[in-house]
Amino acid sequence: MKTTPERFDEAIALIMKARDAYFSTAVNASWRIIEQCVKEVRNLNETLEAETIIQMRDRRGDELTSADIHALQNFNDQLAELEKKIGREVRMITDLCKQRLKSTDESFLTCYHLRVDLQYHIGDDDPAFSDDRDNCIATSKHASTDVMNDGNNWNDMKNTDLLLAHQKHCWLFHDLYDNAHLSWIDILRIRHVYAHITVCYGNDVHIQMDASRIWRAAIRRNKTPVTKTRLSNG
Repeated sequence: MKTTPERFDEAIALIMKARDAYFSTAVNASWRIIEQCVKEVRNLNETLEAETIIQMRDRRGDELTSADIHALQNFNDQLAELEKKIGREVRMITDLCKQRLKSTDESFLTCYHLRVDLQYHIGDDDPAFSDDRDNCIATSKHASTDVMNDGNNWNDMKNTDLLLAHQKHCWLFHDLYDNAHLSWIDILRIRHVYAHITVCYGNDVHIQMDASRIWRAAIRRNKTPVTKTRLSNG
């Protein structure tokens, strides 16, 4: 059975084929392809409506027990504590980098940036667990941690009648169901969360080059493109 993205690709391919047939004066063939494309798009629309109903059902959490709801709140609270730890570590690294940038003794650092990567893994008690896979159910990358531990309630269901409307959600928990699109059942499968902070230290060197003007004229005349050469030691 083909996935929804694959069916979208096929519909787009049909549109392109119809366009080509039209411009090659094969009008009858073009109309037949267009009718086929319209039929496929209508089928896709029905599929998307069905998928939307499933997603809304998952968001409602009608199948969750009181124990499940408590477990989700507990997981959210643990992610909120992780946000605090990440925030403290990022501030410490940022303060150190700023000190180095201001120091007159600094010999390398001229710029820096940080990234926080998170991986969510199922446990070995999960039916889908395998020793041959990393068992990662979701990942996220964050170039900024401003939304973490910001005190806001990121529960976008708080003004609804849904079962989890009363909960206060941290950003990382919200990120799982709103951006990673995990169902509540999949979130309940998570047993390990790995957070990695990557720091990239940079050095910007301004090159002083007293090049002859004749070389500049030759480059303009020949329109020599800028190429990238990869240097390697091995």
